[in-house]
Amino acid sequence: NSHQLQLMAMDLNANYTLANNIDMRAAFNNVSGMWATDRTGNSPTGSGFVPVGNEDESFTGSFDGKNHTITGLSISRTNWDNPVGLFGKAAADISYVGLVDVAITGGNGSYGVGGLVGYNNGQIRHSYVTGTVMGISNVGGLVGFNDYGRISNSYSKANVTGSEDDIGGLVGYSEGGYFSRTYATGIVSGDASVGGLIGENENSSITNSHATGSVTGRNYGTGGLVGYNYAGSSIVNSYATGNVTGESNATGGLVGKNVNSNISNSYASGSVSGDIDVGGFVGFNDDSSITNSYATGHVTATDSNVGGLVGHNFDGSINNTYATGSVSGSGNEGGLVGYNDSGTVENSFWDTSTTGQSSPIGSNGGIANRLVGLGTQAFLIEDNFTAGTDDNSNTNANWNFNPGSGTWFMIEGQTRPFLQSEYSTTITNSHQLQLMAMDLNANYTLGNNIDMSNAFNSVSGMWVTSNVSGSGFVPIGTAGDDNHFTGTLNGQGHTISGLKIYRPSTDGVGLFGYGQGISNIGLIDVDITGGNYVGGLAGNNEGNISNSYLTGSV
Repeated sequence: NSHQLQLMAMDLNANYTLANNIDMRAAFNNVSGMWATDRTGNSPTGSGFVPVGNEDESFTGSFDGKNHTITGLSISRTNWDNPVGLFGKAAADISYVGLVDVAITGGNGSYGVGGLVGYNNGQIRHSYVTGTVMGISNVGGLVGFNDYGRISNSYSKANVTGSEDDIGGLVGYSEGGYFSRTYATGIVSGDASVGGLIGENENSSITNSHATGSVTGRNYGTGGLVGYNYAGSSIVNSYATGNVTGESNATGGLVGKNVNSNISNSYASGSVSGDIDVGGFVGFNDDSSITNSYATGHVTATDSNVGGLVGHNFDGSINNTYATGSVSGSGNEGGLVGYNDSGTVENSFWDTSTTGQSSPIGSNGGIANRLVGLGTQAFLIEDNFTAGTDDNSNTNANWNFNPGSGTWFMIEGQTRPFLQSEYSTTITNSHQLQLMAMDLNANYTLGNNIDMSNAFNSVSGMWVTSNVSGSGFVPIGTAGDDNHFTGTLNGQGHTISGLKIYRPSTDGVGLFGYGQGISNIGLIDVDITGGNYVGGLAGNNEGNISNSYLTGSV
């Protein structure tokens, strides 16, 4: 119960388990209660729960939530001189717990404000937070300050607000941290170093992680995934889809400011707007490398140095990348890079039609090799990336599309290039849904609901489809004995919303063109047009379909 949760403060070295779900909402709506707190009225009183562990004495035991939840945790400590969260300061193993609908506020002296942990230098696994988290600096949905801590298989859906620096959807500030299979979906806003996942990321590793919430920063370093990424940090196999708004310099769809760090096999798709040094992927890239990555969002700057991929590339390396979103600014505008300042840009592509740019680099003071502008339809042809053709003026960037061992994958004439590293048999986004085409014999599951409604609203996107043009999603499994889908898809009770297919001359049209083994899935608000053999879920069903449904028009 809630009393026992607070009484962990009696022994900060013990090992605890959560025996059941705990609902704390009633605990903080009565000033006569144990916390002398009522947060429900127009004039809320009291400070709520007291964080377990503080600046002088960390929680060093362990906490296993056993997949239970704690609902309604309330903390309001604006004058607190210690980290704020369920655990204030922890050097512990915290796992398998969900905090639902938290309301947490920390103040000026709070060195780290987070839903689960304020200041973490332990390990957090299989845990999550929803609700709101607020503070001044070092504010994150899950953790405020991560000091060489390891966080895996965890997420935050909390909205996060900070009035100063280092504000992130999952973690505000991380030094020497490790993040694997983490994500954040909440709205994030702050001053400087503001990111959808992590605000400031110093000498830390991020792999297989993403952020989808909108991000707003008032000062330098605003990014869809990370605001300020530096000091040997790495980002691999990660992405951001939220819209990013920066009111100062260094604003990017994935990273705002990237210094002495590496980014690979990643992408960004949100719209980006800022002042100076604005990019669809990275705003300011300083002595850092970007490889095997792409950006599809629209990019707008009120000042200069604006690029579809990178705004300002200072002594950095960019290789095997592409950009497709529209680019506009007031100087140094490029389809790929706004200002290449002593940097290197190679083996990369931009869509001359959708970016609205005839040049890859607005102002080039560095090295530029094998940069190719393609029209939108030419962008859908694999040969243009792997060999010299008329479309690419016989420039061979030598991209690798080898099945299973290459870097890129595309469906000829239908999609832009995806990264093969995006593929997963546990499907959590629209790209992975399309990438079932990489292996028609595998067994897939939906990991969550998927909303595809924004996937088909811009010709700069992966399917080159807007509300008035394009063919949309490519059915999985096509005519021909070797092209049928022979695996399985178990939706696990999840839904796919906004699937759009417009192929009036094609037979065998649906999420699956020719398929089987489909179960436990709902398709919501589909818009599907085909020739013969057309169904929302499957054009041709060659096996079992069970516990599934569809709404929309076919």
